[in-house]
Amino acid sequence: MTTKTKFFSITKFVEFINDKYNNPSGVIVYFEASQSFMNKFDKICVKPVMIKVQKLKDVYIKHEDIIKMFDGQLILTFTENRSRHLPRDKQNLYYLTIDFNQKEYNGFTYYKTEMFQSMNTKNVELIRKQIIRHNKEGTNTERKQEFTQEFAQEHEIPPDAF
Repeated sequence: MTTKTKFFSITKFVEFINDKYNNPSGVIVYFEASQSFMNKFDKICVKPVMIKVQKLKDVYIKHEDIIKMFDGQLILTFTENRSRHLPRDKQNLYYLTIDFNQKEYNGFTYYKTEMFQSMNTKNVELIRKQIIRHNKEGTNTERKQEFTQEFAQEHEIPPDAF
């Protein structure tokens, strides 16, 4: 059995998450640089391994849940620009921030996105432990340790911050 892939533009992804999570303010999409590539249409493609949905109480979507939610491996596609470029150092974990407040420029509507290398070693370790690996046939060959609540707790906004 082969793993299906689902290609989503940023706009299609935002619309999907908006519908599913009742209009969050944005998301942070984590991905491995080694799994990013440029497609034949000169679009950057990334495979999310963790998604943080930003709401009053943030929601964390593990890799296994991403695969279930999209009935296969999600691949986000977007144009390269000065704040989003194909990662050169393939050893690192990166994240893409997507602000769900729609912007407009010269009649063109878009969602502000920026890409960064994840510098938090604890997050990198925890995210990588929950990634599901597939072999050529698409079957699950390696399941690293279960995602722990430690990652989620690290990012909780304290009540007194509001």
